[in-house]
Parts: sequence; structure tokens; C-alpha cells
Amino acid sequence: MSKVVGFNERLKRVSNHGIHLKWVIESEAKGHTPTVSQLISHIKATDIESNPDFILKQLVESEAIIQDANLIRINGPVTDFILWASDASNIMPGSRIEQIFSEVIAQINSIFEKLNQDGETLRQKGAYITERVRDINSKLLTLRGAAAENVRTVINSSSSLRLLKEDDRLKFIARVSKLWEEDIDPISGFRKVTSDLQIRRREARSILESMIYSGKSSHTIRRDSERILELLDMTWDRIAYSHDIMIKEVRPLYKLAQRMKSTISIVNAAENMINHIITQNKFTPNLDLSIPSLRVNQLFSDLSIDSFILTLGDVEDEAEYVIPPRASMEEIDTINPPIDIIELVKNEKFIPDAMEFVLGHPLTQSHTIQECAIAVYSRRGEIVHHFNRDSNKKLYSKENSDFDLLSRPIQIEVIV
Repeated sequence: MSKVVGFNERLKRVSNHGIHLKWVIESEAKGHTPTVSQLISHIKATDIESNPDFILKQLVESEAIIQDANLIRINGPVTDFILWASDASNIMPGSRIEQIFSEVIAQINSIFEKLNQDGETLRQKGAYITERVRDINSKLLTLRGAAAENVRTVINSSSSLRLLKEDDRLKFIARVSKLWEEDIDPISGFRKVTSDLQIRRREARSILESMIYSGKSSHTIRRDSERILELLDMTWDRIAYSHDIMIKEVRPLYKLAQRMKSTISIVNAAENMINHIITQNKFTPNLDLSIPSLRVNQLFSDLSIDSFILTLGDVEDEAEYVIPPRASMEEIDTINPPIDIIELVKNEKFIPDAMEFVLGHPLTQSHTIQECAIAVYSRRGEIVHHFNRDSNKKLYSKENSDFDLLSRPIQIEVIV
């Protein structure tokens, strides 16, 4: 039986070994889940006189660290506390978000495999499944918290970058490029419908739906499966919503940084060419500038070089670059949040045509037909879908959408 650690002792252990916890957090932020041996090696390197095995045991007993086989991770609330205490709450990069989603999907698959194994009673399987459900809930909670924190961090970073542009332009270019290319743009990759993560997420949703109706599932497993399905959809929507806001905030800065980078590159090339001519008293561009002097069919002729030098006079000076004014917070708020179907049907008991109801609702007038369809077909614990396969198909359309939807009507029964 594991030792029970009280509040004061738990806080003391987190405080004493916070530097090691922070190292694990930084490793996770880079998309790497440390192993037990790696953490022990880190403790040995940073605290020579300590007992690494004893420190690890203390952190596991206090549940600051969760050990899964040979891998370790930090408990979500402890991560938030360490980042707050160190004042280093940085944006969670897209690679880390993708990794956590992958871990959640792997746990869902693990639950499904365990449920269908022979040789164990449902009670025996229950303990294993309960532990995985707890881990999934913790990971999804971490992702939803990261979505809100990412937006806050990006807006604050954007404000400081706008000031940095005048003080240190090279640093401005480096930081904006890092923010966009490493933290924001990678999320676009796995949000694509054809991405590997999207495909595995849809498969995980199908697994959860099958467990809800499986005869092998107990009442608890059905309830947990339904809740996880709801949280999985909600978390994905939160990540997508925050990503849209971050793109709108940083894209103008990134476009400006690319223009500045291009100008600096042209000016540096011109300076190198002029310095070469001055110091060598001749023009042999193939040696230092990788411009060919053997000109087949007048490739890069003297006239081209003259034109290049004359064109430099028209290069726009960096000082004339102006960062586009940030969109007002009201404009950012116009980005469509995910439709909350429960909010729409809270005063209803039965809806004979859910798609028609959602399309015509006052709260969805700025949403596309695709967003409305996602709200209608998403499973929520408080509503039951009814589908008549013998009914006639109906064409649904919306003015602000590029596509129409041909589908049989879905009926919704509210069971709040």
C-alpha cells in the first residue's frame, strides 16, 4: 500500500525538488517524455550529493510525478504550479499538443483492447480501465488549460514584439519566426481533415461509441465512455478556437518579419559584392558569391548585374515598415466559437429536425453549415439522437457556406 502524503509534506517535496520537476516540464514542452533513468541522470548531474532514487520515490509518493512503466510525467496541477512559480509559463508548442492527443487516443485503444480480452472478469478489468480514464481526463484537462494559456501568452508576446521591432530588428525577426514556425503553424498540420491525428481521432470516437452500446460494458464503462467522447470533442474544439485567434494575432507580424528578412538578405548580398570589388579590384563573383562567371547563352549577363545593382536603390528601407495595427479585441471575438448545442436546446424538449433548428437559431447566424453540422452530429450526454432511415433526404443550405448538406433529418430529444 502506498504511503499517504499530507498537504504540508507534499508542498515541501515539490518545493525542495522543483528544479527537477521543471526539467521534466521543459522536456515535455519539447515533445519528449523523459524516462526514469534520464531523470535520475539529471538529478545526479545537478545535485551531486543527493540520493536520486530517494528523490524519485518522494516525488512519486506525493503524486507530483506519475510513473507509467519506464516513462514519467508531471501531474497537471503541479505543472501549472511550477510554471507559475518560475514565471515561465510559455506557450505549449503544437508538437506537444499533438503528442498529448496521441497519448489520449492510445489510452482509448488500450481500454477497448482490455474490455475485449478474454480470461478476466469485468470487475478485474474495471481497475485497469478506471486508471486509464483518470489519466485521459487529466490529459484533456491539461490541453484545455493550455488552449487558454496559449492565447494569453501569444497576445502578451505579440505586444512585446511590436515594441521590440524598433529596438532590435534581428531579434524581432528571430522571435516572431520561432513563435509562428514552432508554436503556431504546426497545429495547422494536424488540424487538417486528412492528417494522421485526425484519422486516429475519428477512429477513437468510433471506439468510444461502440463501448457505449457494447454488451460487454458495465454501466460505469458506458458512462465514462460517453463522458470521454464529450470531452474529446470539446477539447479539440477549444484547441481549434484558440489556434484561430493566435493565427489572427501573429500572422501580420510573421509576414512583416519575412519581408524584413528578405530585405536584409538583399542588402547583405549587395554589401558583400561591393566589398569584394573594392578589395579584389576585380569582379569574379563565382568565387565568393556563387554567381556563375561562365555564362552559357549569356546567363546572368553584365546587364543583369547592372540591373540588380540599380534595383537596390528602390529597396524599401526597414524603417518604413509599419506593423499593421492589431485587430481590436471585439474583432478577435468575432471568430466563431464552437457551437454549444446544449445552450441552443436548453429550453426545448424535442426537436423534429435538429439541422433546421440549429441553422435557424439566432446564435448560429455567423457560423457555416459545416460548423452547424458538427454541433448537430456530436454526441452529448444530455441529448439523444433519433434517426429514421426510411425518411426522405433533405437539402440544407446557408448563405455564408460554400457547400450544401443532403441528409435525412435528425431528431433530438433533450433529457436534462
